[in-house]
Amino acid sequence: MIGFLVTACGTFLLGGVFNLQTQMMDIISSTMVFSVGIGLLLSQLTNPTMSAAKDQQETGASGLYNSFKNSGYLVGTALIEVLLLIRIFGGLATGMESSSLAGNMTTEPVQDSLFSYVETMHTQTPRISQS
Repeated sequence: MIGFLVTACGTFLLGGVFNLQTQMMDIISSTMVFSVGIGLLLSQLTNPTMSAAKDQQETGASGLYNSFKNSGYLVGTALIEVLLLIRIFGGLATGMESSSLAGNMTTEPVQDSLFSYVETMHTQTPRISQS
């Protein structure tokens, strides 16, 4: 339970960290709290899972457990990345709207400009059209 609570605290800390002024240290400290929680949580899952298997089923149970664990890592990583990108774009759009960078544009056109910039994979500063 402690691992779950520490993970939840790390998630909460990461939730409000992204804006135009976000520094690397803001992300690192929150991510470290999250990682410690995951370490405490996941390290304890193997014992109850494997103790439920009989002696002759341990090899198969271990393979099945590791397959599902790796699948969970893959799906979880993909979901976290998607949520992180959504939060980053939301913070950037809000920050650009509140600053003078976007002129008199609202959040939706700013987000559209950011998404089209990322889709085209330019390495230069995105141009925000005034429409």
